[in-house]
Amino acid sequence: MFPFPKLKSTKSSARKRNRVARQLSVEDLEGRALLTTLPLNLPVTVNATPVEINGTLYFNGKDSVNGTQLWESNGTLAGTVMLTSANTARGGINPQNLTAVGNTLYFTANDGPTYGSQIWKSGGTAATTTRVSSTAMLMPKTLTNVNGTLYFVGYDSVNRYQVFKTNGTEAGTTIVSKINPAAGSNPSKLTAVGNTLYFSATDGVKGYQLWKTDGTTAGTTMVTTTVTGVTGMSPSLMTAVGNTLYFSALDTRGVELWKTDGTAAGTTLIKDINPGPGSSTLANLTNVNGTLYFTANDGVHGIQVWKTDGTATTTSMVTNITTVMGSAPSQLTAIGTTIYFTANDGVHGSQVWKTDGTAAGTSIVTSINGKAGSAPQDLRNVNGTLYFTAYSTLTGMQMWKTDGSLLGTIMTTNINAPLGINPTNVIVSGGKLFFNTAGASLWVVS
Repeated sequence: MFPFPKLKSTKSSARKRNRVARQLSVEDLEGRALLTTLPLNLPVTVNATPVEINGTLYFNGKDSVNGTQLWESNGTLAGTVMLTSANTARGGINPQNLTAVGNTLYFTANDGPTYGSQIWKSGGTAATTTRVSSTAMLMPKTLTNVNGTLYFVGYDSVNRYQVFKTNGTEAGTTIVSKINPAAGSNPSKLTAVGNTLYFSATDGVKGYQLWKTDGTTAGTTMVTTTVTGVTGMSPSLMTAVGNTLYFSALDTRGVELWKTDGTAAGTTLIKDINPGPGSSTLANLTNVNGTLYFTANDGVHGIQVWKTDGTATTTSMVTNITTVMGSAPSQLTAIGTTIYFTANDGVHGSQVWKTDGTAAGTSIVTSINGKAGSAPQDLRNVNGTLYFTAYSTLTGMQMWKTDGSLLGTIMTTNINAPLGINPTNVIVSGGKLFFNTAGASLWVVS
């Protein structure tokens, strides 16, 4: 089954098809055919974000025979296989929350009504793909690797929703937190900093606060207590930079940027970026070589790119692209010392930009689709080159790449124009860029 648009069967159209095929740097996994070894040559629909481990791509694939199962691929058709085949009568095991812990893939799956949704693991073969837990109604989610140990949010009938951990065995799958067992602590936003897991949870008294754990119930403690009540400080956007956790939190100055070393004394507001009770609309927290980049609104310049080294004096606005409504920067992606992002200057529409961390070193990279903008998405670093999706009225949404210059910005697919292919689930694996399209096919950029 050929994934390019069908052409008339003439010599000229055949030559045209060959020229297009040679031009594209995107190719299907073998002979530019759909990625599938299923009966009737049916495509596999990828419904969840894939995960890469040691050059192998793991993903959940759905077909009409086996339902949604766990698959793996090394970028070739021969090396693309289905790892699970259980629960086909009910649509497969539906693997979700794929998470790498060392050389092991952990995920959640449901192999039937007996156990329901549980923790599973895979070593990359069908024989090493097994269910780990069997606790009734565990319903695990938010899987997080903390220095080789898998933590997750789960449910038990006594403590309700709490933090759990596992070493990959059923005996080694245990509850960690027992906060507010009568109603559960509803933990979320699990984030690793070294050997410590930080998360948001409520004790039923002080609202949602920042907590941490060393993996034991006794070592699970509340970090913040500044604001209490129903909402608490509502910590979010947790991002590790070295041994420091940056996060957004609420107090009388609105939602602003904070940091912690895990102690009450070491938990501080970095800067009231939007002075007064107004919030600074924090987003896109990104660690770039030990410096935190993020987007924020100081109430004057609109939303721009900012950076900080963890002190008020080193917290500064990087971009000042347009001050009317801000430039709406997003998707901060580092390649070396250059940070790429999307922004709208009010003239070129939404395009890819770059910065070296200074206003003078900030410039527009792409000028696709004129003033309407190209709505770039899915910025990815592939061996030092930025790949992304972008839209034009001539080609629709396609894959592009750039070396950071206007002349070095090239469209790498030109399929199904002008509708495009709408690439989704873009991920780097083994130095290759994988994505799937609305037509359910999996592709690899070579």
